[in-house]
Amino acid sequence: YYALVIMAGIGLIIHNFIISGHLGRAMQAVRDDETGAESLGVNVTAVKLRVFVLAAVYAAFAGIGFALISRQVNPSFGEFPIIVAILTIAVVGGLGTRFGPILGAIVVVLAPQLLARFGELETLVYGLCLGLFLIFLPHGLSGVIERLGARFVRQAKGKHPQGLKPGKIAEGAAR
Repeated sequence: YYALVIMAGIGLIIHNFIISGHLGRAMQAVRDDETGAESLGVNVTAVKLRVFVLAAVYAAFAGIGFALISRQVNPSFGEFPIIVAILTIAVVGGLGTRFGPILGAIVVVLAPQLLARFGELETLVYGLCLGLFLIFLPHGLSGVIERLGARFVRQAKGKHPQGLKPGKIAEGAAR
């Protein structure tokens, strides 16, 4: 278990390093507009190849982690319910975010345990909650946290531009 936590931590540190560097900016440029990125001198093919290899390395480490936890290696990890759970984790946490999958995993793992009291209706309630989640929170939990953080920063800095209060604006106009 501790080896898996250490691997995840190292993976997040490497991810942060890559995203904040030259390769991360190139990846974002290719994601947003391939033609525009190529016109700015980004080698789109090389960036796509690097991303593919990087994704394969992360998938390999995830497989190693799964093998460490389950103490076996078999193809059952590719079954439909597990793939749906992984996609649900990504969507609930927030696609394209750093910590969204962690939040999504917490919710997706705990939700069936919390919904167990509904008995036979557990799957229906889970699906209904997931549908409402997708409608009202399209950017996932990390999008909610990001908006709340932005709102908190705005409130901390003050709602008025350049730190001016309405009274100060009226005083300046009266002069």
